[in-house]
Amino acid sequence: MKIPISRQLFLGAALVFFLAPTLGALVQETLPPAPPAAAAKPEVPPPGAVVETSPPEAELAKPAEQRAIAAPAKPAEEKTSAPAKPVKKPRYTGSHGFVINPGRRGGDQIRVMNDNTVGEKTTVSGKVVTVMGDTVIDGIVERDVVSVMGDITINGTVHGKIAAVMGDVTLGPKARVDGDVITKLGELHRDDGAVIGGRVVQLGDNENFNFVIPAMGSLWDHGLSLGRPIGFGHGMGWVWMLSVLTLVLYVIFALVFPEGVRRCGDMLVKRPALTVLTSILALLALPVLFVLLCVTIIGIPVALIFLPIGSVLAILFGRAAIYALVGRALSRDRLHPALAVVLGALIFLAMYLVPLVGLLLSLLVAWLGFGCVVTALIVSDKKPAPPLAPPMSATAPRAPLSEPPPLGGVPTPPMESMGFAATPAPVAATPLTPGPVASPMVSATGVPRAGFWIRVGALFIDGVIIAVCFGPWAGPAVLPILALYGALMWKFRGTTVGGIVCGLQVVRLDDRPLDWATAIVRALACFLSLVVIGLGFVWVAFDDEKQSWHDKIAGTTVVRPLKRRSLV
Repeated sequence: MKIPISRQLFLGAALVFFLAPTLGALVQETLPPAPPAAAAKPEVPPPGAVVETSPPEAELAKPAEQRAIAAPAKPAEEKTSAPAKPVKKPRYTGSHGFVINPGRRGGDQIRVMNDNTVGEKTTVSGKVVTVMGDTVIDGIVERDVVSVMGDITINGTVHGKIAAVMGDVTLGPKARVDGDVITKLGELHRDDGAVIGGRVVQLGDNENFNFVIPAMGSLWDHGLSLGRPIGFGHGMGWVWMLSVLTLVLYVIFALVFPEGVRRCGDMLVKRPALTVLTSILALLALPVLFVLLCVTIIGIPVALIFLPIGSVLAILFGRAAIYALVGRALSRDRLHPALAVVLGALIFLAMYLVPLVGLLLSLLVAWLGFGCVVTALIVSDKKPAPPLAPPMSATAPRAPLSEPPPLGGVPTPPMESMGFAATPAPVAATPLTPGPVASPMVSATGVPRAGFWIRVGALFIDGVIIAVCFGPWAGPAVLPILALYGALMWKFRGTTVGGIVCGLQVVRLDDRPLDWATAIVRALACFLSLVVIGLGFVWVAFDDEKQSWHDKIAGTTVVRPLKRRSLV
């Protein structure tokens, strides 16, 4: 089965940005068994030992098999008579970059986002790994040379294999490679004088990554190549074990910080637009913050240690909050956040197994979870304090004054006998002129709200109408046309044709009539609900108020009034 080019590009981008650092840091040696003639390599003398000086030092570093097939020895006058020096420790040359392993463990030379160079007189006893940078080998490398998103140029000796992912391999006239030369998404340029002891393997787009890490190859074969973050197959046990461990971590988050998990999840319901905007801005701000911290010198430990760890913890905590939110919605908020996390995680795990949708959903949950945590940190939920006492009403009726007692027991003469009227004459009410009677409005309270499937049916009818009327001419503009159609119908009729058929009506939460601003904002917010794989529309099924994201942004809802409206 041939995978479409768009899917290949997407999977390649996801693999590079999310697996390239792991691919470079955990690279394993998978050399083929050496032939018997090359099994015995010259022993490396300990530091300070004196060795024979008959062959040159470069010849001692070569395997016996290569010395046998190498070019004829140099003339006698070119040999040096100086005594052989002790074998030097690996020396790292090249420009300064992000060094993961500076040679303290196994002598590996690993650089990220920078070039990796081994000089002509340099010997590296471990691997040479480069991520997002070029590799130049003019000296000797005892083990493998691996590059991800970078070119490899060899004009020295490599006793292991060479593997390049998304980069070219160039072998000069002095290149000597004992193992295989493997390229993926790149080309091999070989000089006639270059010697390769192993095989030359050029993997296609659908080949696995077993040549770098066998475990990653299983994940690629059974998961990522199918567009899902997890799957079933040989070698996938470590992926499921890692998933179980992360689920245990989510449950621990919910047990230790139940209110924090609940509050982060509620941010996606109460403030969906702000949460999505915060997610976008936070994702854009992370590399800028990393560079600023590195520039200040004193912030380098924060940029290299605390910022990545904090970002990973925020993503994990946000995923736990989203899982708990779904579990609470399904159980009507009757479960503890820890149990809700387990229920929501099982539901998402089933969706992660769906090809292509699973990988997109996994990335979306991580992105929105990170935004939920950042939004919860910057938004305050403090409510204003109630007033100390209710204000006095200026129109409150006053208590009637009681009549004072008579003086000396003599009754006071009535007011009529003194020529005053006892009570004021009633004033005739002026009749009001009847004005135009407003059309009855449907209130958002006391009317049943529309559910998810009835709204999907109305949207389907509207989509068919737009496709029939504008299909041959609309093309990519079908979505803007549908949004314009919705805004006009909501303003003038309070619903669309599909809503009339299904008995639906769009109303405002404050019971005011729909104006142009509300209709336009609701139409534009529909794009926000659609861009995250339609999650804003699906939100109606989980929300207690039966509101979508564009309803929450515009302050509207969809109800099912008892009296249906007509089109005319």
